[in-house]
Amino acid sequence: MERLHEDPADPVKAEDNFLPLIRNYTYNIIVKEILGPGYRSFEDAATCKPFNTVSELFRFDDSNSEAVQFDGKYFLSVSHDSIGFDKEPGEEILLIKTDSPLGWEIGDITYSGGNGSTGWLNLDKTGGTRDENGEVKANVTAYNPTNPNPTPREATFTVTSGRMEHTLQVTQSYLAGISLEIVDSAGEPVTEIWFRSNPHSKPEPPSAQNFTVRWSGPDECKMEVIMLGDRVFPFETSGDNAIYEGHTLGAGKENHTFTITPTAFTKEETDPVEGKPFLQDGATVTFSVSNGQETIKKTSTSATNAFPLSYGSRKDLPTWAMKTNLKSIPIPPGGSKPSRPKCRAFS
Repeated sequence: MERLHEDPADPVKAEDNFLPLIRNYTYNIIVKEILGPGYRSFEDAATCKPFNTVSELFRFDDSNSEAVQFDGKYFLSVSHDSIGFDKEPGEEILLIKTDSPLGWEIGDITYSGGNGSTGWLNLDKTGGTRDENGEVKANVTAYNPTNPNPTPREATFTVTSGRMEHTLQVTQSYLAGISLEIVDSAGEPVTEIWFRSNPHSKPEPPSAQNFTVRWSGPDECKMEVIMLGDRVFPFETSGDNAIYEGHTLGAGKENHTFTITPTAFTKEETDPVEGKPFLQDGATVTFSVSNGQETIKKTSTSATNAFPLSYGSRKDLPTWAMKTNLKSIPIPPGGSKPSRPKCRAFS
């Protein structure tokens, strides 16, 4: 965490020291003193450099934080608001940091739910001093209740630093865990796969593309198929690449890669007069896994078009961050950041 001081009485500190707005950072500005009148309008005050104030700016990286406490002088950052486990033994690591000279501590565990069970959660602390990246390893034992009406295990504990306090909720289900994702060859999530087939300019069929389904759960991974477009999408219906309604892929923790090779459109199909020059075929494939009470579904769409595709991307444009989130504003080539307007202060 950094403290940046601005005092107009100090010619060194009063210089323009512009800071970049960094993604996933938190910025806290504290006005320490008002030295005189301010600007004539809200617009001037929002767009012009600080005037007649003594202030401090606190900034810190909270990309690994779900909870940040701030007492006006120090901060306490915790990477999680809550933790969830399935019925199997598991471990989760909490990242904790503070700039308080008191460091940080964890409190006692309070148990509830789970039909009265206790002692199933263990906390192992590492670090705890000022400006140190500390952690807490939260470990749970297996949960196999014999009660005919089981309830989830629940526990809470606090992380404290001086007056700052954050309470974390830990929950363990009596159900098996489930997960599901669809990714491309680079391991990135994928929801659409596009092909182009124009027999008038490129008679050969579209190149094959792959996607991989990864899942875990006690039940089989199921498949639902809905056809779209003007004709049936030519999925394979047998062998390793089989995609069809009602097909299941097995249970447990597995992954499967599908290779999609659509057939090319013919000149007759896309003839401008007798056929459909904007012919399209496609299908959505929805995969689902369940543990009997919870279900996860993920969908991938495959489509072939006879017309050119335009994605409208402009990767050649430089960008600069306006907010500390995922958004950015492109600046046209040769452009520049907006300059500060000239402002007047009360006399």
